[in-house]
Amino acid sequence: GMLIFAKHPALRSLAEVTIVGMFSVVIMAYILPSLLFRLLTMKKGKKRLMPVTLKNLLCTVYAFLFFLVMSTIITLIGWFLFTFGRTTEEKKLKYHKLLHRIARFVVYRIPQVKTTFRNLSGETFDKPGVIICNHQSHIDLMCIMMLSPKLIILTNNWVWNSPFYGKMIKYADFYPVSNGVEHAIGRLQDAIKRGYSIVIFPEGTRSSDCSIKRFHKGAFYLAEQLNLDIIPVLVHGIGHILPKEEFMLRKGRIHIQVMPRITPDDERFRKDYPHRSIDVRHYYQAEYKKLCREIETPDYYAD
Repeated sequence: GMLIFAKHPALRSLAEVTIVGMFSVVIMAYILPSLLFRLLTMKKGKKRLMPVTLKNLLCTVYAFLFFLVMSTIITLIGWFLFTFGRTTEEKKLKYHKLLHRIARFVVYRIPQVKTTFRNLSGETFDKPGVIICNHQSHIDLMCIMMLSPKLIILTNNWVWNSPFYGKMIKYADFYPVSNGVEHAIGRLQDAIKRGYSIVIFPEGTRSSDCSIKRFHKGAFYLAEQLNLDIIPVLVHGIGHILPKEEFMLRKGRIHIQVMPRITPDDERFRKDYPHRSIDVRHYYQAEYKKLCREIETPDYYAD
């Protein structure tokens, strides 16, 4: 830098480059790393639970591309099945079995994720019922679809009109109930006669902190009107793997637990559907706390 005082123009030019370069290094060292660090560790002024890493980013891109490709393939298979020839019950069941197998394959092969499944009552899903599940993430849908091929999932309009998998869920006879479940009873009765169970997420939306939110009454109204058992399914860890607030696939564990059926005359819960929805929510909260005490060890939180 002292060469700036040299009279030789070449030496002075070298000094100018050196001084500008050193100032640039200092300025960049104070600005770029802090901006990058903030981007990786903060979101909307709040600290991320886990920072964005290159590995997580690559896993997210891989999972999204895999989902996109598989959705396209399954949609094309549905188009071939139901466009050419007559739509039969056999074709419908084949399509549902395909979705069931793919969902099972995906859930057990999410990058950096270990999935455990527990069936407390040996449920086979042979007898139709109303399956309810707490809602933490988009992955919940795959976790439910892996339980049985004979499922009709009730969705909202956003899922029904999705550009990625809207056609696929229409081929599978999933049904939108944004205008109220009471308008769908006739159609669902037909599905039940064919041996299909109905799936509803009673919270209606994903829980941002994984806690059990208020249950809407639609699932319990449906179970009462159709005289069906309620089959409770509890999921844990999915809201951490793919949280509602950010689109980033994280390392973690998924636990899926199928609990014993709740029959229409189950004395643990009040019989009328408005009160039954409250009682079942309290039941879910108690069971979720038990599951958290069992799973959420220091090792679980190590990452």
